[in-house]
Amino acid sequence: ADDGVKPQTKEALQQAQQAGVPIVVAITKVDTSGAQVERVKQELSQVNLLPEDWGGETVVVPLSSKTGEGVNTLLDSIVLLSEIHEYTGVQNVPARGTILEANMDKSVGPVASCIVQAGTLKVGDMVTAGTGYGRVKSMVDAAGDSKDEVTPSFAVQMVGLNNVPSAGDAFTVVEDEQKAREMAEKEQDKERTARLSEQSSGSYFSVGSFDGFEGSGENDLKILNVILRAGASGSLEAMKSSLRELPQEKVLLRYLSSGTGDITQSDVDL
Repeated sequence: ADDGVKPQTKEALQQAQQAGVPIVVAITKVDTSGAQVERVKQELSQVNLLPEDWGGETVVVPLSSKTGEGVNTLLDSIVLLSEIHEYTGVQNVPARGTILEANMDKSVGPVASCIVQAGTLKVGDMVTAGTGYGRVKSMVDAAGDSKDEVTPSFAVQMVGLNNVPSAGDAFTVVEDEQKAREMAEKEQDKERTARLSEQSSGSYFSVGSFDGFEGSGENDLKILNVILRAGASGSLEAMKSSLRELPQEKVLLRYLSSGTGDITQSDVDL
């Protein structure tokens, strides 16, 4: 509400309009001192999104993540639109969806937060997700309640994979472990190729803030070997993205290894 309609928002709106899908606009940060809801509505009208209270058909909901104002209204609006357009999820097919986040839990192993987009995900299903695969051992929802099965549009934390997938990876239920292993191995090969390419090419950035970093000459290319570890896959990608955005000068950043979990002795031996 204090920033107006940004260029990235306009791009997302354009894609939604081209797809011909209903649009619900949430105007956030209405609790801030600089909030100007009416100005945002005016900017929305300029991109062919006329709010309902202005005589249009676009659902616009002012809300605050901090105070909770408008959140229930937003949820009710989404449910109402789905009922009007009769949106239903397909449940009688093998489950598939998207990994939202994943991390390594020392007590239970890889834990993946996922949302089901089609089919019904059940405890005992054989699942493949990115470089990981395994049989679903347990699932819990946002409230911490155990679930035996999950239908489309619901999100859960899933335990049972043998490896930590990346945020954004697709997951799918397959018929047997052999098929799951083959799919995971293909993803591992892709990841290995990408890692080798990254090691050979590297990423340039300034290391002026690294005390004690030495090079043989002022104009020599300096290589900084990095082992990158994070608690969750989403954090790992965010760290890589931040490093890539640092000013490029004369230092080559080379990832020897990157992933989730703790740094091991084998990492150090690299």
